[in-house]
Amino acid sequence: MKITRKKTATPARLVLLLTAIIFPDKVRIGVATAVTGERIHVAAIRYGERWYPLLTMKKMPVLFRLWFPQRYYTDAGPVPLYLHTEEKKTGDDADVCIEKNESSFIPPGFGQEKLITGYATYDSGIMAATVVKDQFDEYVSDLERTGVIVSCIPALQGLANMLGKEGHGSCFIWKFEPDGSTLAMVNDGRVVANCRFWAGDADVREQGSQVCSDAHDLLTSMDESHRVKTLVCFPESIGECVAGQWSDSSIAVIRMPPVDACTGDGIEAYGNLLDMPETVPNIVTFDRWQTIVKTGHTVKMTMRAMRYATVAVAGLFLVCAGYVGVSNLCIKNDRETMEKIDGEYSGIMLSMARRDSLFSELSHRSAFIAEESALTRLLTELQDVFPEEAAAEEISIMESDAESWRITIRAFARSTLLIQPVINNMQKIRGLKDVRMMYSEQVEDKNHASGIRFKVEGIWR
Repeated sequence: MKITRKKTATPARLVLLLTAIIFPDKVRIGVATAVTGERIHVAAIRYGERWYPLLTMKKMPVLFRLWFPQRYYTDAGPVPLYLHTEEKKTGDDADVCIEKNESSFIPPGFGQEKLITGYATYDSGIMAATVVKDQFDEYVSDLERTGVIVSCIPALQGLANMLGKEGHGSCFIWKFEPDGSTLAMVNDGRVVANCRFWAGDADVREQGSQVCSDAHDLLTSMDESHRVKTLVCFPESIGECVAGQWSDSSIAVIRMPPVDACTGDGIEAYGNLLDMPETVPNIVTFDRWQTIVKTGHTVKMTMRAMRYATVAVAGLFLVCAGYVGVSNLCIKNDRETMEKIDGEYSGIMLSMARRDSLFSELSHRSAFIAEESALTRLLTELQDVFPEEAAAEEISIMESDAESWRITIRAFARSTLLIQPVINNMQKIRGLKDVRMMYSEQVEDKNHASGIRFKVEGIWR
């Protein structure tokens, strides 16, 4: 099954780039872990109501990092994540519910000081997303060296958000990596359960039937009510292998929706930077938020100084370019005046040469026209030399010398009695001398009628 999306007009790429340069604060950077284990960055800008990708690469260029704020929107990636929901009692607000159920949000065997937890509220309860602090810090350390993390959502939530907008708010997502994969169950566009799975992309190709069977058992254990009826595999190329081995017809394997200017791993990074609903937990601690605020102010002042410096340099460049342009224009005008005088003199000499050449050409053409007229008259007269039941098959006129032409005629006649009238008629043509028959032979024409083919030559002066 293929998901399609209504196409909307996309602004010109130049318009998007200019908007990003003028308003760098509108740029977001989505980050995701590729199926190869490498990081993928997607920079996008909001234009109207949509986000449009600008760059997709493993590492942002230095100039890009200098001009645009490095604010990252990522997910927990391969870091183990503990998701837990608690229903709110009537009259309780979110803070009260969290305080009452704080111990429920902590995975067994861990203390609160070793964990990072993000909370989100929905209609009837609280969802908590918890990760181990050391593992999370190691995962995001390279991002925090170059920028700040604004949002960190549960793994596969970016894909779930896009699927929810396409009408697949309830589904399973299966993302493959070299050393394993991640399974998630999505409800109302948010990940409500996920876990790591032993099979990677190579395992699916080598032992697809066993892998799909084990994955099916794990997915059905997540969804005890059996309400979820679709499975999305990522990347799409492996999804085709899964679709060929999937045996449960009640769960359909579908494809990810297309994303403008993003392919492959860039789709997940693009999904992470989109606006998330309030029901999705953000795993960013308070101290990290303080860093974001301080860094954001510093970046804003730095960017303002860079803009002023850029405008000053551009203005100085324009003044210098204008001075050089005016000087070059004056020099160019002087050169053009001299070139114009030289051109007019050369034109006069050329006109005189063309006049002499024209006289010579006209004399030559007059002689040629006279010669062509004589040949035309000769051909007209040759067409009249043949009586009925005799006809020319080929007439050849070749220049013999400067004052004479050799006339050669191959003809066909029904009888030998018709040959002599042809020769007599040719001898009557003015200027045609030495007319004689070269040969004759008995032949059949194309209608299998017998006749005489003969050849006659003469000299025309």
